[in-house]
Amino acid sequence: MTTLFENLLDNSIELIRQHLPEDHEIDDVAWSETEEIFQVPVFDISQFPGQQVDRFRFYRLAGETDEEVAERWDQEITQFNNSWAG
Repeated sequence: MTTLFENLLDNSIELIRQHLPEDHEIDDVAWSETEEIFQVPVFDISQFPGQQVDRFRFYRLAGETDEEVAERWDQEITQFNNSWAG
């Protein structure tokens, strides 16, 4: 995974955590070492076992530049986090 995608993954986790309700958490983050793709699953842990209720999935589209990727990521992470605003 490129440095850009490593940074986007780290930033995604940090930003998503800030918007989750107290009884939700991130777990089982997945990424591809060879492809530019990752997903950040969100679980409702109010009951055992926790149940996946959402996920943020992001990947590079064919032909995208790093700048285009960063712009699209910003839009998509904002939209994802706004969905938790209630």
